[in-house]
Amino acid sequence: MRGREGAGGLDERLLMRHLGEALTGGLREADGNCDGTADPSLVPPLVLAYVGDAVYEVFVRTRLALGGDATVHKLHVAATRYARSASQAGVVHSLRGILTERESDIVRRGRNAHSGYVPKNANVAEYRYATGFEALLGYLYLSGQLPRLLEILARAADQVERVSPDAGGSTAAEPTDEGRDLL
Repeated sequence: MRGREGAGGLDERLLMRHLGEALTGGLREADGNCDGTADPSLVPPLVLAYVGDAVYEVFVRTRLALGGDATVHKLHVAATRYARSASQAGVVHSLRGILTERESDIVRRGRNAHSGYVPKNANVAEYRYATGFEALLGYLYLSGQLPRLLEILARAADQVERVSPDAGGSTAAEPTDEGRDLL
């Protein structure tokens, strides 16, 4: 990923630099507003997912916006393809071999948390895995593990784009049965 051009001729190093600076700035601001005693592993998984959803949205929008000229409508359509529960569930399954035990635990906690809500266009299993993915992003962000967060985000984008090179596929890759038990 270093120095290679991704979607729309985008230099991924530039994207990661911009995103890293934005995320670091957010953490600096948060540090000024709290006493720093909160342990992200103690934050409820749905709150981690709430934060992770925002981090992922900023990443996707930044990636698409820096990727070339497009109308706002085209950017929105492309962004929804990354944000689909099926896409995020596929990302979680593609990450299973590289997650640490702690990260897998965060994904499991997020997946097993029940929000009482599932969007009408998503199936329950995919939605729960997507929640686990977002919880992982929230955990990595709140714990200040920005290099790891950026690595996971880059792998997520690669997975979505691999399944649908124009980020336009209708579903993510189906996980294997062995991957279902891991996370």
